[in-house]
Amino acid sequence: MVRIPLAQATPMTDSPLHATVKLNARLQPEHRHELFEDPLDALLESAELGQLTGGGTALTDEGEVDYGDIEIALTIQPRCRA
Repeated sequence: MVRIPLAQATPMTDSPLHATVKLNARLQPEHRHELFEDPLDALLESAELGQLTGGGTALTDEGEVDYGDIEIALTIQPRCRA
């Protein structure tokens, strides 16, 4: 995965920036929602920075939780310079 510091990122256009956050935690989906998704979605929406668009749980071959992920649409607006 390539990571680009926000200061070096290409300026945003009208469409949101989509990001996937991989949680290195073996949480059941309801716990992922309670501990991560719900608080993050509330924070993003209250700050008008974006919203959650999805998430999922990856399972091992044995059917156990391996990790979870959260999909986010960020709507960061460029700052005006005076």
